Amino acid sequence: MLHRNALMRIVGGGRRSPPEPDLPAYTAPPSYTTDARVQQGEDDRVTIVGESSSRSETPTVEDSPPPVDQLLHAEPSSTELGDADRSAETLPSEEVVLSWEPDTDPDAASTSTISLPGHDSASSVHRPRAPGTLADEPFGAPPGYSTSRTPTATLVYTFSPHSFNSMLLLPPPDAADTRPQYHIAIHLNCFIPSSFITIVRRGATENGQHVGEFEMGISEKASTVTIGQDRKAMAAVFSKTGSHLSGEFRYRHAGREFYWDCRGPRHKCFLMSTRHGVAPQPLAVYHRPGVPHPQSIQANVHLGQLQVRPVGQEHFDSIVISLLIVERKRLTPSGKAFGIV
Repeated sequence: MLHRNALMRIVGGGRRSPPEPDLPAYTAPPSYTTDARVQQGEDDRVTIVGESSSRSETPTVEDSPPPVDQLLHAEPSSTELGDADRSAETLPSEEVVLSWEPDTDPDAASTSTISLPGHDSASSVHRPRAPGTLADEPFGAPPGYSTSRTPTATLVYTFSPHSFNSMLLLPPPDAADTRPQYHIAIHLNCFIPSSFITIVRRGATENGQHVGEFEMGISEKASTVTIGQDRKAMAAVFSKTGSHLSGEFRYRHAGREFYWDCRGPRHKCFLMSTRHGVAPQPLAVYHRPGVPHPQSIQANVHLGQLQVRPVGQEHFDSIVISLLIVERKRLTPSGKAFGIV
């Protein structure tokens, strides 16, 4: 037993342990947060001071702009002086007068002359003017603009459906201005479901200029008319004489009174005068659906048409609003039938 232990000590003592690997010297992990400070001296040198590194950079002459005092006191070069002298010689020192020779015929082509003081007539600039332009417009009227003029002939407008609650008043296709005249929409009064508001706007959309509106329902006492910011009761501006469907109506606005004669198939609108009474000629004539105008070129007779004479163009707003009130009065059942006053 003792011999065996001695042998094991001899064998174990003869073993050599494996050599340890060569490991690199321990280094600290890199720092990701550096307490950097920027110092700027009088010589414009920028130094970045950190924990482990310091760097100094000096900008080159090309990168740095010249001092401000050198720019202020710098003298212009000979090239710049030469350009300034040439520009001063080109522009006259006196006032430039533009003159055009008037033409006897506006449609005749002519030229416009620009005369420079201190120069002879040979140096004047002649520019041709396009035919059809007026003499007081040197370069003609600006393109892309259409001038709206008052019609000089009688026109027949059509009430055409536009959406489920609106319609447009359209001029005839052969009119000088074929844009929609009015946009007419109906809205429900949410507080009084039996009352409806008719809004008239200029143009083809509900975003056009507000012309006027009126509200009517079963109760006649709650009816109102609004023109601009002026809101009045319907009874104060509108009156009726005669039967419910075929009667005479009067509408007053802005010191004028309009008289509608609805005793026939065609409703005629006249301008009332305190001196002469009813005017001899109507301003407009409304043709109900199914009663077309003999001169109308519209094939659909199921639409209402409004014939407006040139004298009625200036009263177009009042004619349309009063006509809409007349038709609402005529076609709406009387409140007395429902026991409502």
